[in-house]
Amino acid sequence: GGTDSNAGSTSLSHVITGLTNGTAYTFTVTATNSAGTSSASTASSAVTPSTTPTVTTPTSASVDITTAALGGNVTSTGGASLTAVGVVYSITAANNNPQLNGTGVTNVAVSGTPATGVFTLSALSLTPGTAYSYAAYATTIAGTAYTSVGTFTTAVPTPTLTFATPSAASVAVGATQTNAVTSTLFGGSYGAISYTSSDLSKATV
Repeated sequence: GGTDSNAGSTSLSHVITGLTNGTAYTFTVTATNSAGTSSASTASSAVTPSTTPTVTTPTSASVDITTAALGGNVTSTGGASLTAVGVVYSITAANNNPQLNGTGVTNVAVSGTPATGVFTLSALSLTPGTAYSYAAYATTIAGTAYTSVGTFTTAVPTPTLTFATPSAASVAVGATQTNAVTSTLFGGSYGAISYTSSDLSKATV
């Protein structure tokens, strides 16, 4: 059993501490005055302190260059109302066990009233070609529970090199024409790219 923090007082409200979450308890009441102590009342109906919720099955899907769909499955509230359900994630190299308010952790929570069941959320603005760790979570007044940690790696973008149309120019045989074209590289940082004529007997443009 637990400990009555107001034992011996005349208060009608008593807080019982030291109970075990998830275990059913009943209670009785006695009253004491100068004449003595009454018999115990009839036992109450069973009451069970709430446990932390249960959330399982961390999922990742549709992993792209900068986005991913992450989720989990809340299978039990633990006897208390859910106050938050969501996913936390972080770059694995910075934090391989993401939890709320952790280092480098991003939290994406379900909007509206949280509920049991499967849920999926979008992780946005991710870094291309990077390993991430993530976990689903659920929170009640009893605390926050997490799934096991899952991992995924965002895709590496395919670079596209685009050339502008060169302007007309007269080039002597064996000469090199500079600044004849410009190029732009999309899809990430890949360092300097050089390009030249495939036929060295002709001018490079």
